[in-house]
Amino acid sequence: MNWTRTVAIVTVLASAHAGVPAGEVSPKQKSDFLALLPTLPHQGEFLTAEGVDKGAPHVHVLFALTAQDVDDNHLYPVLALSRGLCDRPKYRSYGVQHFSEIAHPFIKAFWAAALFNEHAASPEIHEYLRALLGSTEGTKTLSEIIGPAFDDFKKQVANTR
Repeated sequence: MNWTRTVAIVTVLASAHAGVPAGEVSPKQKSDFLALLPTLPHQGEFLTAEGVDKGAPHVHVLFALTAQDVDDNHLYPVLALSRGLCDRPKYRSYGVQHFSEIAHPFIKAFWAAALFNEHAASPEIHEYLRALLGSTEGTKTLSEIIGPAFDDFKKQVANTR
């Protein structure tokens, strides 16, 4: 079996294992997902467990969203769903396995930080965080995501290999 075919099979199996379809995401899937977000059950600014349950099957669509797909009105609900997903081992694992597929830069930074904080970050994610912290814009983005604990977060990333 050649390497390309092996990678393709592993990708399909990993996606199937996480209960998430493999393959391309259509513009309609993206617009349907963005329309779904405001209907997900929430309490205050956070999604309920039921809201996360209803959004979870669409994690592959979330990862495919680009900066052109997500305006300021949709970013917070996407991040709220992301936070709920990162709290679940199955989706933390999916996030690590499919991290390179996250298309939106802010969503990618959010997942990297959340996975790091959950002690689930891969070497790829550590490298990504170090690269972000090596740039002014990346540092600003992570500071916005992390908030008051940013200095501690930055030290932890620097001390993790």
